[in-house]
Amino acid sequence: MPLKVKRDNLYRHKMDRQKEQANSTAQNSSNRGSFFILFLYFSTAFIFTKLHYLMTIEHIPATLYKLITHSAQTPSQYRILVVWIIRCFYFLTPIKNIYIWEQIVKLVFLFAAMVALRKWLSLFVKPSLATVGPFLLAIIFPFSFIVRYPNDFPQIFFFTILLYLLYKKKWAFYYPLFAIATFNKETTIMLILIFLLTQAKQITRRELLCHVFAQLIIWIQVKLFLYLFFYSNIAAQYQFQLYKNIAHLMFKRGPGLVLQILSAFGFFWIIVFHKFKQLPMFIRRSSLTLIPYALIMLCVGMINETRIWYEYIPIILAIVLINVERIETGRSN
Repeated sequence: MPLKVKRDNLYRHKMDRQKEQANSTAQNSSNRGSFFILFLYFSTAFIFTKLHYLMTIEHIPATLYKLITHSAQTPSQYRILVVWIIRCFYFLTPIKNIYIWEQIVKLVFLFAAMVALRKWLSLFVKPSLATVGPFLLAIIFPFSFIVRYPNDFPQIFFFTILLYLLYKKKWAFYYPLFAIATFNKETTIMLILIFLLTQAKQITRRELLCHVFAQLIIWIQVKLFLYLFFYSNIAAQYQFQLYKNIAHLMFKRGPGLVLQILSAFGFFWIIVFHKFKQLPMFIRRSSLTLIPYALIMLCVGMINETRIWYEYIPIILAIVLINVERIETGRSN
């Protein structure tokens, strides 16, 4: 073999080794960065799980003890998923403190929610903004820490991951998780409306109707099972709160209550109206379901408890970060 050919082969081999080393270094650096982000997510989730326990009170007709013993009022008792998880850990482990298990389970779900939010937000904004997005929960949460329920943090996770799966049309994962999430809270019915509005022009009418009816059947079956399982629990199935909310708003709480309501989403909802028509179709149409949801909550929820808006956190955060990215792009141009 000529000397020149050997020299060229040695040079190429050396360059290949340098490229492999550079790629390995970059990969290690990326892995360290990912682990650091996950550590920050977990630390944030730990802090707010603890603050949620310390800064809130239990709803007396549906304390954790009553939920665990299946003696709470409905419809709170129907939101049973986390309660059953806590019961399993309580009976299968030597730790016999339901409140410790409640915090552990909520910590895991909040951490998972932050990871899911990053994945969801990356569909609409650049990776750096998607990574920062979950930390905005630190602005939203303090305004909503009034009354606590075991299902609050899990609902953020379920809605985020289900919106992601719906957007990606990964039905094999969407449907089982939709059924599980309905055991956590009945507000999953809003996902059916979101599906209807966002997919109406994306798939055939036959496919649309099949998916809508499939989700409705799952939702009704879960609710029927819970109704029969907790048939002996004495309470109204849904407490009509419209008159109480109007009375609070007009006579009892006045401007203070209005300000408390406006603090939903940490006041981020104000940004929703900025260049609304330019938002991605999926986000724009999903956010429109906030209108019927708000009307429903006015009738069956307590509007001073801004935790009732947790389901829409992934949509609101997506709108916020899309607008932030627009501002950054405008400045750079």
